[in-house]
Amino acid sequence: MIEWSWGGGANRGVFVSNIFNVEEVEDPRGLVVRVSGFMDLTSADKFSQHLAAVMHKRPPLVVFDLSKAPYISSPCIGALVNFRNNLQQTGGDTRVAAAHPTLAETFRRVGLHQVFPMFDTTEQALNAKA
Repeated sequence: MIEWSWGGGANRGVFVSNIFNVEEVEDPRGLVVRVSGFMDLTSADKFSQHLAAVMHKRPPLVVFDLSKAPYISSPCIGALVNFRNNLQQTGGDTRVAAAHPTLAETFRRVGLHQVFPMFDTTEQALNAKA
């Protein structure tokens, strides 16, 4: 399902698509990064900047909740893989939870399911043994 909303302010009355948001949720077991909206070229810079801020914290575990992200572009895939590789060098771990069905299929097609452990729920990802 594609979500649409009416823009506000200067965009009042203009159809705005690609509602993209990244939210962090601290949990004693790890940091949950919830991504919603299309992870496309228009959101790649914002996504990369957010990942850099997360990397600065050096969390031992990052779980990406992708349940509300139906699409990922190549630049966002690259940012995600780079983040995983950098976090791994500091001893951290990354996991993907609750991936939107279309995103999960993309991960399978490009082999990312072999790079990122994938779980049905955020709870499963947080509770899994390393």
